[in-house]
Amino acid sequence: MPTSRPPSSRAGLSPRREPTQARATATRAAILEAAARVLEQGGLSAFNTNRVAEVAGISIGSLYQYYPHKAALLVALSEQQTAGLVDRFDDAITRLGPATLARGIRALIEVALAHQFERPQLAAALDYAERELPMSPTLQLHRHALLASLVAFLSAHRAEVAGDLRQVAADLRTIVQSLIDGAALRGEPNGKPLRARVERAALGYLGYRPS
Repeated sequence: MPTSRPPSSRAGLSPRREPTQARATATRAAILEAAARVLEQGGLSAFNTNRVAEVAGISIGSLYQYYPHKAALLVALSEQQTAGLVDRFDDAITRLGPATLARGIRALIEVALAHQFERPQLAAALDYAERELPMSPTLQLHRHALLASLVAFLSAHRAEVAGDLRQVAADLRTIVQSLIDGAALRGEPNGKPLRARVERAALGYLGYRPS
């Protein structure tokens, strides 16, 4: 596992420049995609702003107009990836409609698995980086939104869920994320055995017993 650690202070983690025009928005997107590719190819040990600028096809000075250092890039990537997970999660809940509790939990686990294994090297690198970086306000908001969505889903099945809904949602998120992250770190593929274990753990926590 990489040993280099990004700065631990919140200072300077936000982008220096927020895009206000289409060209600036495209440049920022290109920088973040380049950063993702660098992480996928070499992990955190090979991650630096010079390499990101090279892959993005821009000067280091241009990159610094948006992100002052690599920690800011890592935070921005984490925010982007978590926002994407929230969108997927909300979309899945909307499509579920009046689904049973068990069917809904299984569908949400599918979302979590797809998110982790769509770009597994990137997800693994960001999982590690997030443990070393301070929590940005934006990332914190995204995580709160994810939890709120899960609480809203559970509230529709209140008669089947014992205890405080917010605590139950937080526990479910921890159970699912821990199992999926652990499998990804071991190099286990996204397949039926992993899915079955995650479903068994999540539904077992809820006290669900197949009829």
